Amino acid sequence: MSWRDRYRDASYRGAPFFVAVSERRGGKRGELHQYAGRDTPYFEELGREARRFPVEAYVVGEDYDEDRDRLIAALESPGSGSLVHPYHGTENVVALDFTIRESTRDGGMAQFSILFVEAGRNIFPSGAIDRASRVLDAVRGALEAIVGEFGRIFNVPATPDYLGQDAEQISRDAADELRAGLNEAASEDSEAAAAYRRDLTRFSANAHRKASNAQEFGEEMSALVTGLSGLAEPGKAFELMLRISEFGSELEVLTLTTSIRETQERNRLALLGLIRRSALAKAAELAGTRTFASYEEAIAFRTDITRALDLEIRAAGAIGDDESFARLRDVFEAVARSITETAGSLAQVVRLPQVESMPGLVIGWRMYQDPLRDEEIAARNGSAHPGFLPAGDSLEVLSA
Repeated sequence: MSWRDRYRDASYRGAPFFVAVSERRGGKRGELHQYAGRDTPYFEELGREARRFPVEAYVVGEDYDEDRDRLIAALESPGSGSLVHPYHGTENVVALDFTIRESTRDGGMAQFSILFVEAGRNIFPSGAIDRASRVLDAVRGALEAIVGEFGRIFNVPATPDYLGQDAEQISRDAADELRAGLNEAASEDSEAAAAYRRDLTRFSANAHRKASNAQEFGEEMSALVTGLSGLAEPGKAFELMLRISEFGSELEVLTLTTSIRETQERNRLALLGLIRRSALAKAAELAGTRTFASYEEAIAFRTDITRALDLEIRAAGAIGDDESFARLRDVFEAVARSITETAGSLAQVVRLPQVESMPGLVIGWRMYQDPLRDEEIAARNGSAHPGFLPAGDSLEVLSA
């Protein structure tokens, strides 16, 4: 079949015309950067140019004027239309511009110069909820409120001295807890871990003196708590933050016989609340922004973090820490919604009967038509090697 066999009769929106000459223009959009003192330019590509089809067309014959008017009506109709191009097939285009030439000498004919431009599609950006930002914003607000309310409530006067000593002891116990978490999470030779250890030692040594400035004391304590999470992998960091959110639960309750004892108890509750809530806010951030392997894993994380948040929200309300109460509620709602929305798109864990031993790649193919998921299946079931999954009651696999 030759090009003549593939040649098509031209028309636009069904209005026919003949083509004398046609062109096709294309290219790329972008910015050509030419720098002073440099001979080599740089072209910043921004995509393809819209295709343009300049056409020299004509209508001819005894009734050419009717064909002319029909083509003009098609060219002036709103929106895009279908162009049957003799050489390029069917294109969805817009008639951007046209000119008509008629003369007495060439009676019975109207010549058109038409510029057709590719219409394309009006594609709008797809909306998506930025779950991570929503959680992060709530956590930032909560941490700011937690430290601010601590600065308002916590008060260590110069006398009696044991008020400062009590705050110092709690601070040192907290530093020991953070140091223990660091030993679990980070390697000994890590520069970041070494710097964090120095910060803990310095804070512990100066806790009594620092306690006299509640705002700075609170900011430093909160930063040390949340800073630990950056030294561990996300799963371990979440576990550590949840553990620290229970710090001081074994501390004895004071007998409030004097106003000094009341101040001491109020300071204790404020300091413990600062440590616990800072850790909990960071745990919420980690839970709300992490990737989960399955629906069940996501729901388990949601249960753990919302249960802990609910307890601390109640504790904040009980001591009149209204700002922390409100901001922690925001964190609760943001992280619960984020994990719920994420979980909805995840595969669920199912139990697969395993009556005989077989390689993981066979199970991967049967379940997913993907034998390369054999290592995932082996790891989920604690098998030493994906080439041999022993017979048993059942295997745990994802539904998709």
